[in-house]
Amino acid sequence: MKIRVLAMGRPREPFIVKGLEHYQTRLKPLLPVEWTFLPEPGKGKNLTVEQRKELEGQEFLKRVGREDVLFLLDERGRQLGSEEFAAEIFERLGGGRGTLIFLVGGPYGTSAALQKRGNVIISLSKMTFTHEMALLLLSEQIYRAAMIHEGSKYHH
Repeated sequence: MKIRVLAMGRPREPFIVKGLEHYQTRLKPLLPVEWTFLPEPGKGKNLTVEQRKELEGQEFLKRVGREDVLFLLDERGRQLGSEEFAAEIFERLGGGRGTLIFLVGGPYGTSAALQKRGNVIISLSKMTFTHEMALLLLSEQIYRAAMIHEGSKYHH
């Protein structure tokens, strides 16, 4: 089983891009992660929030297979400590086929169809973050999970 991060829109903030590159480099020898940034559907069109979420949801669902395990980031999701997060990831990686997918939706959240499809729905915090910041925090937590799994002193 491999890991893929799916996100709506390519990060633009230079510090976010630099941070993502940092964790991608550190993760590569430990736990290869594929990063996919989807173009925002309907960008520039006058859509309601629900229409935008629905279009984004359709684009995401095209990339999630039947056997894939979908970790959906959502502010209403379950909050895990770093050790619980690591255990959840490596338990899923140890069994089954398909891909373990972390999905970070657009700025308005995710569609009902994505919520229904999510195998694990998690929240990074009770606080609200931009979806770009959520990507950066997620990348650090995936790296931390790999370090916990390796028994590294990174997590203390």
